[in-house]
Amino acid sequence: MESEDSYQESEDYYQESDQEDYYIDEDEEFNDENNIDDDEEFIKNNHPEEECLEEKNYTVLKQEDIRRRLEDDIAKISSVLSVSREAAIRLLCRSNWSVIEVQDRWFMDEEKARKACGLSENKPVIQKTSKKMFFCRICLEKNGKKKAVSAACGHLFCKSCWETYIRISINDGRGCLMLRCPQPSCGTPVGQDMINSLASDEEKKKYDNYLVRSFIEEKKTIKWCPAPGCDFAVEFVLGSSSSDSNFDFCWLCLGPWSEHNTGGVYGCNKYQESKDDEAKEYSEADRRERAKYYMERYAHHYERWAGNHSSRRRALEDRETMKTVNIEKLSQIQTQAEGMLKFIIDAWDQIVECRRVLKWSYAYGYYLPEEKHAKKELFEFLQAEAEASLERLHDCAENELLVHLNAEGPSEDFNDFRIKLDCLTRATRNYFYKLVTALGNGLSEVDS
Repeated sequence: MESEDSYQESEDYYQESDQEDYYIDEDEEFNDENNIDDDEEFIKNNHPEEECLEEKNYTVLKQEDIRRRLEDDIAKISSVLSVSREAAIRLLCRSNWSVIEVQDRWFMDEEKARKACGLSENKPVIQKTSKKMFFCRICLEKNGKKKAVSAACGHLFCKSCWETYIRISINDGRGCLMLRCPQPSCGTPVGQDMINSLASDEEKKKYDNYLVRSFIEEKKTIKWCPAPGCDFAVEFVLGSSSSDSNFDFCWLCLGPWSEHNTGGVYGCNKYQESKDDEAKEYSEADRRERAKYYMERYAHHYERWAGNHSSRRRALEDRETMKTVNIEKLSQIQTQAEGMLKFIIDAWDQIVECRRVLKWSYAYGYYLPEEKHAKKELFEFLQAEAEASLERLHDCAENELLVHLNAEGPSEDFNDFRIKLDCLTRATRNYFYKLVTALGNGLSEVDS
């Protein structure tokens, strides 16, 4: 478990919208003659297809739909502005994929729009030199003309350096969409055609995915489906009946602003009755207290997670110093072979590993359901024992060792220190073994 990414969890409060249940009373008697007109009027005013069309204000986009829209925007810019596909992509990326914004900037000041994107006029994407040899300014080697490659600017680099430059840029993330010539101070863009000619199949696929992601994530009206692993997107349809109104809500109670009796931020404070019994149980003050509780609980676990994270990083540095410097020094002072001091390195190895386990145990504790009281108590007991043992070991290896490390000669009680540190190392290992085993079993010892 080598990931050092911090964890986080936000506690959200959700209000479930009331849904009306439409039903027919089985005891109610219908008269065909008296109800024909009513039925016709109901069908006329509540046509299901019309209602569906009226309420639907979004469109679900599949991958092929997304790519078709992306290509349509590129083709539109390329046709209207009479530029290449590569230039159109660069202009759209620069303007957050807004066709209107690209056109406005272009027709307002074409030269400025070109300069902002590093676009030049009437030059091929890839140029090759006519010289037999050239000097690559990246690898600082002379190469044959067959290996010479440049962007539209004409700055020559060898093919190998270009491939490395493109590979690193693509692996670094979406910034490769705005890739420029590696020559310092040169802003000439490196487009998809050049990448396709120099990148591997895997890198080309990554670049293409970055392009699609950029198209979706920069569009204000299109967002990815939030479900894990889903590659569908949802587009908000402007001009639909329900999209004509920019929905307002109260940021305190999260309820619709239209239902507040009075204006102002604190209008919801004056509500004395709620729509359902569940909502009555929590006043605004209750919600604030609950929010405060959740934040304090999160802070408690995160601070200890971060503390052990920092302690582990320092322990890694201290262990390295011990291996490379202090062991040799201690061997000379205590007149003992370095092999006899291996117990100190073992102690630091144990400290580093236990800090990692303890750090992530706080993440485990944060997500442990609060209603499982027995498991929570067992977990906290095992965690406390392990943590206390680790602190004693860390203190001994870090502070008590300094006495012997700074001594002018062999210490009389160095052997006692050896026994103590070795015992603490073994004890700490046992405590953490119990903790890890219990967590691996899901704290099943207290299952009913």
